[in-house]
Amino acid sequence: MNKREEAGLLRAVVALAVADGAISRSERGVLANLAQRVGISRRTLTTMVGRARRDPAARDELFRRAASDPALTLEMLVAVAQIDGSIHVEERRLLEIMMEKLDVPFSQFDEIYQRGVERADALRRRRPPAQKPNEETAADRAAVDKP
Repeated sequence: MNKREEAGLLRAVVALAVADGAISRSERGVLANLAQRVGISRRTLTTMVGRARRDPAARDELFRRAASDPALTLEMLVAVAQIDGSIHVEERRLLEIMMEKLDVPFSQFDEIYQRGVERADALRRRRPPAQKPNEETAADRAAVDKP
Protein backbone atom coordinates (compact mmCIF):
# COMPACT_ATOMS: atom_id res chain seq x y z
CA MET A 1 0.00 0.00 0.00
CA ASN A 2 1.56 3.32 -0.98
CA LYS A 3 1.17 6.61 0.91
CA ARG A 4 -1.50 7.89 -1.47
CA GLU A 5 -3.60 4.76 -1.01
CA GLU A 6 -3.11 4.95 2.75
CA ALA A 7 -4.16 8.62 2.82
CA GLY A 8 -7.30 7.79 0.84
CA LEU A 9 -8.00 4.94 3.18
CA LEU A 10 -7.55 7.22 6.19
CA ARG A 11 -10.14 9.62 4.74
CA ALA A 12 -12.59 6.75 4.23
CA VAL A 13 -12.02 5.42 7.74
CA VAL A 14 -12.52 8.89 9.27
CA ALA A 15 -15.80 9.29 7.37
CA LEU A 16 -16.95 5.83 8.37
CA ALA A 17 -15.82 6.15 11.99
CA VAL A 18 -17.85 9.30 12.62
CA ALA A 19 -20.89 8.19 10.60
CA ASP A 20 -22.59 6.50 13.56
CA GLY A 21 -21.72 9.29 16.01
CA ALA A 22 -19.34 7.21 18.14
CA ILE A 23 -15.77 6.10 17.49
CA SER A 24 -15.09 2.63 18.86
CA ARG A 25 -11.81 1.57 20.41
CA SER A 26 -10.88 -0.45 17.33
CA GLU A 27 -11.75 2.46 15.03
CA ARG A 28 -9.56 4.77 17.17
CA GLY A 29 -6.70 2.31 16.85
CA VAL A 30 -7.10 2.02 13.09
CA LEU A 31 -7.26 5.81 12.73
CA ALA A 32 -4.18 6.40 14.90
CA ASN A 33 -2.16 3.68 13.16
CA LEU A 34 -3.10 4.81 9.66
CA ALA A 35 -2.39 8.46 10.48
CA GLN A 36 1.02 7.52 11.83
CA ARG A 37 1.84 5.41 8.75
CA VAL A 38 0.80 8.21 6.40
CA GLY A 39 2.72 10.79 8.41
CA ILE A 40 -0.30 12.73 9.62
CA SER A 41 0.08 14.21 13.09
CA ARG A 42 -2.36 13.51 15.89
CA ARG A 43 -3.35 17.15 15.80
CA THR A 44 -4.22 16.96 12.10
CA LEU A 45 -6.10 13.71 12.64
CA THR A 46 -8.04 15.32 15.49
CA THR A 47 -8.90 18.21 13.18
CA MET A 48 -10.06 15.81 10.44
CA VAL A 49 -12.24 13.87 12.87
CA GLY A 50 -13.68 17.03 14.44
CA ARG A 51 -14.51 18.53 11.09
CA ALA A 52 -16.14 15.32 9.88
CA ARG A 53 -18.22 15.17 13.08
CA ARG A 54 -19.40 18.77 12.86
CA ASP A 55 -19.89 19.11 9.13
CA PRO A 56 -21.80 16.45 7.17
CA ALA A 57 -20.63 18.04 3.92
CA ALA A 58 -16.99 17.65 5.00
CA ARG A 59 -17.65 14.02 5.96
CA ASP A 60 -19.27 13.38 2.59
CA GLU A 61 -16.31 15.02 0.83
CA LEU A 62 -13.82 12.83 2.72
CA PHE A 63 -15.81 9.79 1.75
CA ARG A 64 -16.33 10.88 -1.88
CA ARG A 65 -12.61 11.45 -2.39
CA ALA A 66 -11.82 8.06 -0.87
CA ALA A 67 -14.47 6.39 -2.99
CA SER A 68 -13.00 7.36 -6.36
CA ASP A 69 -11.92 3.70 -6.65
CA PRO A 70 -14.53 1.84 -4.58
CA ALA A 71 -13.14 -1.67 -5.07
CA LEU A 72 -9.62 -0.60 -4.07
CA THR A 73 -10.93 1.35 -1.08
CA LEU A 74 -12.88 -1.70 0.11
CA GLU A 75 -9.86 -3.94 -0.45
CA MET A 76 -7.72 -1.60 1.66
CA LEU A 77 -10.34 -1.56 4.40
CA VAL A 78 -10.33 -5.37 4.42
CA ALA A 79 -6.52 -5.30 4.66
CA VAL A 80 -6.68 -2.91 7.63
CA ALA A 81 -9.19 -5.18 9.35
CA GLN A 82 -7.03 -8.27 8.67
CA ILE A 83 -3.70 -6.72 9.61
CA ASP A 84 -3.94 -8.07 13.17
CA GLY A 85 -4.34 -11.60 11.82
CA SER A 86 -8.10 -11.98 11.76
CA ILE A 87 -11.27 -10.15 10.88
CA HIS A 88 -13.70 -10.01 13.77
CA VAL A 89 -17.47 -10.20 13.39
CA GLU A 90 -17.88 -6.47 14.08
CA GLU A 91 -15.22 -5.63 11.50
CA ARG A 92 -16.92 -7.87 8.93
CA ARG A 93 -20.22 -6.06 9.52
CA LEU A 94 -18.44 -2.74 9.15
CA LEU A 95 -16.92 -3.91 5.86
CA GLU A 96 -20.34 -4.94 4.56
CA ILE A 97 -21.69 -1.50 5.45
CA MET A 98 -18.74 0.07 3.60
CA MET A 99 -19.47 -2.16 0.60
CA GLU A 100 -22.99 -0.75 0.47
CA LYS A 101 -21.84 2.85 0.98
CA LEU A 102 -19.25 2.45 -1.76
CA ASP A 103 -21.86 0.91 -4.10
CA VAL A 104 -19.70 -2.18 -4.62
CA PRO A 105 -21.91 -5.02 -5.89
CA PHE A 106 -22.34 -7.82 -3.38
CA SER A 107 -21.31 -10.27 -6.11
CA GLN A 108 -17.80 -8.75 -5.99
CA PHE A 109 -17.44 -8.73 -2.22
CA ASP A 110 -15.90 -12.19 -1.76
CA GLU A 111 -13.21 -11.57 -4.39
CA ILE A 112 -12.34 -8.13 -2.99
CA TYR A 113 -12.40 -9.52 0.54
CA GLN A 114 -9.95 -12.29 -0.39
CA ARG A 115 -7.58 -9.81 -2.08
CA GLY A 116 -7.63 -7.61 1.02
CA VAL A 117 -6.89 -10.56 3.30
CA GLU A 118 -4.02 -11.67 1.05
CA ARG A 119 -2.61 -8.12 0.97
CA ALA A 120 -2.64 -7.86 4.77
CA ASP A 121 -1.15 -11.32 5.22
CA ALA A 122 1.66 -10.47 2.79
CA LEU A 123 2.39 -7.25 4.71
CA ARG A 124 2.42 -9.11 8.02
CA ARG A 125 4.89 -11.66 6.68
CA ARG A 126 7.26 -8.88 5.59
CA ARG A 127 7.20 -6.84 8.80
CA PRO A 128 7.89 -7.68 12.41
CA PRO A 129 4.95 -6.65 14.60
CA ALA A 130 5.34 -3.12 15.96
CA GLN A 131 2.84 -3.55 18.78
CA LYS A 132 0.20 -5.94 20.01
CA PRO A 133 -3.14 -5.85 18.14
CA ASN A 134 -5.57 -3.28 19.50
CA GLU A 135 -2.85 -1.87 21.78
CA GLU A 136 -3.34 1.85 22.14
CA THR A 137 -2.26 4.57 24.47
CA ALA A 138 -4.29 7.16 26.31
CA ALA A 139 -2.83 9.72 23.90
CA ASP A 140 -4.17 7.70 20.92
CA ARG A 141 -7.65 7.67 22.45
CA ALA A 142 -7.52 11.35 23.33
CA ALA A 143 -6.32 12.32 19.86
CA VAL A 144 -9.31 10.76 18.15
CA ASP A 145 -11.97 11.33 20.80
CA LYS A 146 -11.82 15.10 20.95
CA PRO A 147 -15.01 16.62 19.52
